[in-house]
Amino acid sequence: MSHTVDLTQPPADPVPAAESLADHLGVIAAPDASRIVSWLLTDARTLSGPGELLRSLSMRLQAEGMPVWRSTIHLPQLDPKIITAQYLWYDGAETVVERAFERRTKNSLAYHHSPVALMHRTKRCVRRRLRGPDADVDFPVLEELAADGATDYLLVPLPMGTAQPAGLSLATRSVDGFHPQYVSVIETIAPALSAVCEIHMRKLALPNLLAAYVGREASQHILQGRVTLTASRSIEAVILFSDMRNFTQVSETLPKDALLDLLNDYFAALVPGIVRAGGEVLKFLGDGLLAIFRLGDGEAQDEACARSLIASIDAQQAFHDINARRREGGKLEFEAGIALHVGTVFYGNIGADDRLDFTVVGPAVNLASRIEKLTRELGRPILTTEAFAAASPVQLRPEGTHDLKGLAAPQAVFSPMLEQA
Repeated sequence: MSHTVDLTQPPADPVPAAESLADHLGVIAAPDASRIVSWLLTDARTLSGPGELLRSLSMRLQAEGMPVWRSTIHLPQLDPKIITAQYLWYDGAETVVERAFERRTKNSLAYHHSPVALMHRTKRCVRRRLRGPDADVDFPVLEELAADGATDYLLVPLPMGTAQPAGLSLATRSVDGFHPQYVSVIETIAPALSAVCEIHMRKLALPNLLAAYVGREASQHILQGRVTLTASRSIEAVILFSDMRNFTQVSETLPKDALLDLLNDYFAALVPGIVRAGGEVLKFLGDGLLAIFRLGDGEAQDEACARSLIASIDAQQAFHDINARRREGGKLEFEAGIALHVGTVFYGNIGADDRLDFTVVGPAVNLASRIEKLTRELGRPILTTEAFAAASPVQLRPEGTHDLKGLAAPQAVFSPMLEQA
């Protein structure tokens, strides 16, 4: 069945009642698209977000006489995990339902068998009559809408600066569906709506992208305006430093794709435990990672130490589990050490005027990285400094005093007795 629909033609449903005859004769009051365009280019840009944009737009379309019963906006996302956000409004609802779709959704049958996928493939409008002799209910979502009383469905692409367009869908329960003049209004306002959707998308994307690249806490500082070289301060924190063992040797022999797969598995095992325990991943250093557990308001050192120990032990268990899967798949396994230290660090921007990095620096960070080098030598996956051991609520095992490169005084190190292999 061909899905090409002439949007200039009215619905083919028979006229069931005298009150709808005027619509079929084309004598309805012509909607004024210019009022909606003017609103989109002014006040709509300052609304709280896409949900409020959809609700307000739907009500304005109703005010112009368009019988909108249900509407959605499908907005592409600049997010490592989320590919699209859907905003859903029903007639009479004061709130808009928001739903996020992960990137793996793109591989699902539900996506490929949907009007949105068809719009993405063709970059064209999708129009379906849902009742009458020309009804074409060819997607599951349309079956659901038809069963709920919908008579007509329209999905309009909204081109943006992304690989795929956004989309506005409208459904009606009007016995006559959407009159051509109403469809013309949507075609007229689409360019302005595209521009406003892109503004709202980028407003939402900036915090998420910053959080993905520099961490949630650091991103908030950046968005609050701390964007100069002087925007740094001293804080108390637990420093977690991790490094994969033998990475230089492995990187010279392993194919590129296999090397990236190895690194991604390593970080996938390490990062979730840190985040769950309230840590902040600041930097990926090739095969290494730097994170901190900041002491919150009124939080004692022992609480931050406990959280970082939990994260470290969880990571070692995750290393074990992922290596088991890699072994079953014939892939190279990995080992990694974790070092923990508590102390004062400088937290903020370093770099040059036109290229900044938001991170932590100071002797405490250097000490943590030096301690990590001992994990292989001592055969301990987790080592801590003496300062950490003194503050830790968990009993730690002494592992001797050792000379470390770049440090004048020997350092006593400790390991947790509850670590998991």
